Order: sequence, then structure tokens, then C-alpha cells
Amino acid sequence: MLALNTRAAAIAIAALLSTPLAAAPFAYISNQLADSVSVIDLADNKVVNTIAVSGKPAGVAVSPNGDKVYISTPEAHGFAVIDARKQQLITTVKTSEGALGITVAPDSKRIYVADWFINTVSVLDADSLEIIKTITVGQSPSGLVVSPDNHWLYVANRLDNSVSQIDTHTLTVKKTTPVGQHPFGLAIDSRGEKVYAVNVESDNVTVLETPQMKAIATIKVGALPYAATLALNDSRLFVTNMDDGTVSVIDTESLTTIGLIEVGEKPEGIGTHLDDRHIYVANWFDKNVSLLDAKTLQVKETITTARGSRAFGQFIGK
Repeated sequence: MLALNTRAAAIAIAALLSTPLAAAPFAYISNQLADSVSVIDLADNKVVNTIAVSGKPAGVAVSPNGDKVYISTPEAHGFAVIDARKQQLITTVKTSEGALGITVAPDSKRIYVADWFINTVSVLDADSLEIIKTITVGQSPSGLVVSPDNHWLYVANRLDNSVSQIDTHTLTVKKTTPVGQHPFGLAIDSRGEKVYAVNVESDNVTVLETPQMKAIATIKVGALPYAATLALNDSRLFVTNMDDGTVSVIDTESLTTIGLIEVGEKPEGIGTHLDDRHIYVANWFDKNVSLLDAKTLQVKETITTARGSRAFGQFIGK
């Protein structure tokens, strides 16, 4: 009897683990022109849900604990909150007039929202969704990333051509460093030692060493680069080039460009699967997402989403 019960329990557990929710992470693609978010099951790379989100959704931040997805809504002056388990919109939050960049702390306890118009970053408690503090930064803040140790928040100040470093304990700006022209997307390595600023107007990437915030390299990429992601144990950086319809591949040891991958038209958001190998690129004009293999540098698949797929930020979750 005990053996039968053990076997039955094993079968039940196996069945549970084979369900879509347990089998693979999901990608949440903001479709700005369609006022929606496409949910892609990364087990089979198919859209399994489309969630209506008004306010021209742009930025995406999946909480590290996998519970919530936060979508910035510039025209609604804040962000939407999606329950990742139920894949349903549960509430909206007002922050300021030009909410765009958004990210979540590694412990999932704080949400950071950059305001494009009033040059601030709002800090919110993730439980109460109340603003704790508003921090003044440079002009037109956009991309945001938090260090893995949760000590530093980095902000790309687009019109100031700089990146600010904020101490998350004191919620004050420690240092601001010049980079290229019009930085937008940011990426940070898994050790928190390097920040990569993607400079839209100068067509390059500035590499910053932390915590001194020293620029150590400038790497040329394609036309109008937008965002970046790391893969293969931080050995490769992938950068979307909007005007070229390409992704530049950078070797992070030599800090040189080693490849160029053609994707869809106007690629914007880019993110890495939890397997650290597969890359997803949101193509604004083509209404789809390209799936890349970081090892072979080939496009493996194209996934149809909706109009204006943007996915600016960390859009892949558990």
C-alpha cells in the first residue's frame, strides 16, 4: 500500500511539473500601440495570453520572486500591476506625468519608476504601492537597473548624456558620470561590476566600472541602439540597433563587437532567458519577437505579438 501511495504521489508531482506554469518562464511584451501585453510561454515560444493595459504600455519589470509584473504606462502617468500567477491585471498606480523606465529591487520589495518629463525617480514600496521618496536625477531619465547586491540603482539620463548612481540605502545620488549621447537602455553584469549604457545618438555603448563609476571603454554598434542584455555567463552583450534592424554582439572581455544578427524592423527591448543562452528581441514595427541563440548567433524563431512591441526593461520572469 505504501509503495502504491508513493508511486501515485510521484505521478502527481510529475504531472504538476509538466504544466505550463511550472515548465518554463514567461516573457511579458508590452505592445505600446495595441495597449496590451503579450504573454509568451517560453516552453514552446507561443503567446498564451494577451492582457489589456491602457496608457500606452512601454517599460516592463518582472519581480524577481515571480509574483508580479509592473508595466509603465506613460499616458496613464504611472504603471499597471499584473498578477503573474493568474496573468491578470490587478491594479494601476499613479506616479507622475511621464513614467517610462521601471525596475524592481532584487528582493522584490521596492519598485523604481523614472519620469521622463520631470527628471525624477519615484521609489515605491511593493506591498503598499505607496511612494517612499522621489529622487531628482538628470534630464529625461529612462533605463534603470539595480545592482545584484541591492545597494545601487543606476539611471540613464538621456538628455544629460550621463548615468547616475543612487545609494538605495540612503536614496540619494552618489555620483553622476558622463557617457555617450542620449543613453537609454542599461545592463548590469551578475557581479555588479560593470554597467553598460546604450547611447542612442552616438551609436555606441559606454562601459562603466562600479562603484567608482569610471568609463573604461566605448564600443561602436549599429544605428540608433536602444537596449542591451547579457548572456553566456556575462561573456556576451547583445544590443538592439533600431535603425539597422540588427543586434550587435559584443565580447565583454575584449570589449569588441564580434557579430551582427539581423532581426525584425525597429528592434527595441531585449532580454535573456533564464537558461542564459536564448535571447528575445521585441521588434516594434514588425509586431513580433525574434528568438536568438547566443552561442550560434542565429535567429531560431519569430513569435507574433501585437502592434508596437516594445518590452523596455526586464520582461522575462519565472
